[in-house]
Amino acid sequence: MKSSDSSSVEMAAVTEYSRRSAQWTAVIFTVVLFLPSATALIDGLYCGTEICYDVLGVPRDAVKADIARSYRQLARKYHPDRFSSLAGETRESAHQKFLLVATAYETLKDEDSRRDYDYMLDNPEEYYSHYYTYYRRRLAPKVDVRIVILVTVVAISIFQYYSWWASYAEAINYLSTVPKYRIQATEIAKQLGLLNKTKEKGKNRRSKEEIREQEEEIIRDIIKNKIDIKGGYQKPKILDILLCKIVLFPYCLCAYVVWYCKWTYRFTICREEYGDQEKLYIIRKNMNMSQSQFDSLEEEQRDTLLERQLWIKYNYEVCSNVVVATEVVVVTLVVATEEAAVVVVTLVVVVVVAAVVASVVAAVVVVVALSVVVVVVVVVLPVVVLPVLAAVASVAVVVAQAAAVELAQAAVVVPVVVVVLPILVLPVLAAVASVVAVASVVAVASVIVVVVDYTHKQWNTLLCTRYYNVITTEHIRTHSICEHILYVNTFYM
Repeated sequence: MKSSDSSSVEMAAVTEYSRRSAQWTAVIFTVVLFLPSATALIDGLYCGTEICYDVLGVPRDAVKADIARSYRQLARKYHPDRFSSLAGETRESAHQKFLLVATAYETLKDEDSRRDYDYMLDNPEEYYSHYYTYYRRRLAPKVDVRIVILVTVVAISIFQYYSWWASYAEAINYLSTVPKYRIQATEIAKQLGLLNKTKEKGKNRRSKEEIREQEEEIIRDIIKNKIDIKGGYQKPKILDILLCKIVLFPYCLCAYVVWYCKWTYRFTICREEYGDQEKLYIIRKNMNMSQSQFDSLEEEQRDTLLERQLWIKYNYEVCSNVVVATEVVVVTLVVATEEAAVVVVTLVVVVVVAAVVASVVAAVVVVVALSVVVVVVVVVLPVVVLPVLAAVASVAVVVAQAAAVELAQAAVVVPVVVVVLPILVLPVLAAVASVVAVASVVAVASVIVVVVDYTHKQWNTLLCTRYYNVITTEHIRTHSICEHILYVNTFYM
């Protein structure tokens, strides 16, 4: 019995092992079936399941000439127009082979595509990488980088040119509104007889709007021709755009080398004296200003730079230090005046508020006092005085009837005068007095605030005029240290 039981247990174990082995075998087979083969060619990429070299009948180390020769032969052989000459070939099969030959040639004629294809043949396990490389090359736009760079440079140059013209037109329009230049342009136009032509009579007579537009155009044209604008708003030149600078860069480089050699020979080796242009060039380099910025300076400003001998490094550094010290003094004084102005304004506000509160309290006191007077007149007098008057009137009746009648009339008139007038007139007078007091305090406070603000502005204007000499009626320009050198006169003289 025991032997039969043990044998049955062994058979059950073997059966269970076989069942599990079969399950794992099925799982592995399924995974292998659905995973891409690491050794097979990929269908849909390049020549599909065929090797492009075999399609063209060339080895992997074949040169381009051999590949092109084989392609021409196979293309003539499998061309759809010649399929009838091939034994056992149909139009459809010839067309498919022709497309396969064309695909193989397109793959192998390009060096980059051939390199990717050879890498796929050597590394078939990188399945997804081959997909990415294939479609990236097919879908990427094939544009020459040189064309992209050229188009970009041309676009930037066009944008530069038109933006410069817009800035120049803006400067001309602004100058035509400045009275100084407008009056000069108008005088020139009158001397040339240009404005007289705009006032025509008869059939050619135009409206006032048309005449005004033509006059504005004439003034702008005169300003364009007579005024030489420097700096960033100068008249655009075609040679200043990026495209022309790139084209002329070799010439400019050679010219700069020649100029530098001449400069070194004249002023370093031969020790010649600097001319005015050379001095201005050194000053511009010391001030770190561009050519357009330096050209925008007035002639008097350039003369000031030459008078101070700022082409000498030591003089420039001394003047820069003076400017820095001046800036510190000016900023300190301005901050001090601003703080003092804030304190004064605060005190004025406190005084105004106190005055308003005092006036309100005074008005309330006046109203209360008047109310007390009214109560006394209305209540106390009728109760105390009138009975006495009535008694006196009764005694006086015995003496004289006429006096009694007059006293009775007085007893009627006195309450009217004593009661009506305090109730109606006195509150109105108190209100008027309060309003006048408040208005007077507010007016005085407003005058004080205006005087303090005006004094503060005049003090700041005096400081800026004293130390910078660049004050204008519209704004106070803020200059860099290098620009301040043009205007600091007191500390350096």
